[in-house]
Amino acid sequence: MFCPECGRQVPEGAAFCPGCGRYLDSGYAFSPEPSQTVTTTCDPAYTEGKPAFDGSKLFTVAVVVLVVVAIVVLPYLYKDPRGELYGESFTESYSGETTGYTIKSFEWEYLGGEFSCTYGIKNADYNLHYFDSPSVRDVTYWPSSVNFVEVNDTITSLESTLSNLYKQAFGKNPVADQSYADFILAFVQGAIAYATDDSQYHHLEYYAYPAETLYSKKGDCEDTAILCAALFKKAGFTAALLTLPGHMMAGVVLSSYETPDHDDGEILCQKIGGKTFYACETTLDSFQPVGVSYGVEGSHFYSHYLNSGKVGQGAYTFYEVPA
Repeated sequence: MFCPECGRQVPEGAAFCPGCGRYLDSGYAFSPEPSQTVTTTCDPAYTEGKPAFDGSKLFTVAVVVLVVVAIVVLPYLYKDPRGELYGESFTESYSGETTGYTIKSFEWEYLGGEFSCTYGIKNADYNLHYFDSPSVRDVTYWPSSVNFVEVNDTITSLESTLSNLYKQAFGKNPVADQSYADFILAFVQGAIAYATDDSQYHHLEYYAYPAETLYSKKGDCEDTAILCAALFKKAGFTAALLTLPGHMMAGVVLSSYETPDHDDGEILCQKIGGKTFYACETTLDSFQPVGVSYGVEGSHFYSHYLNSGKVGQGAYTFYEVPA
């Protein structure tokens, strides 16, 4: 075989002339050497020179997003188990009249915060019922217990003090809602110690007016319940007293209620005439939210006894304090 270009003899089967390099149509099939690379662009989505995916950039973005969530969102979701006011203290000093007043100091805790106030009790309010017969203070007809919920200058001044402390703690004026009801209840639970009527007044049963309980800074179940109901009433709530077997609690009407944790207790409440009354345990030395009750009589929670009662004394129920 000879090259048609230069006439040089070419080996049979050669694809190119070894003399001039001309391509010879000899049926030779070209195959690349192993070191060569063949690129096929049959995919219409292919773009020559398109950069490879950089996963490090996605990782960086994810880290930034997580940091933003941690800084902005988590503080709103996290609740310190020690209380949202932990480490803070709030105080209110008495600046009113001193003539005719007895100055008392109160301390208590709420949501981890420490509260204190000095407060003037009007002597006339304290002495108003001083000469009552002991029999008048032994209430045998339970509906009449609401007559002891006396809102006078002493209660008005104290509720104003609590309102100022609430504003200090939460940065807003209180309204008659669950939050402020809890705050008032926390004061009664934490600032008023438990004491029997016999140890204080030397009578087995003695219903104390709110000013008396504040003056002594102690009382039993009906004394502290009456004080709490008076503060509720002054704060604009519908207040009540709840009579139970061998016990009394304060009551407050709430239009909306967020159920707090109560473990093995119950939410003690009752709907009467379109109003929902929530029980308030006042004989404690630490905070227990409005509505929560662990009280039992025999083998039953207190709710078991609602609407039962004793002939001539009344029913186990909430008795609304007159407006």
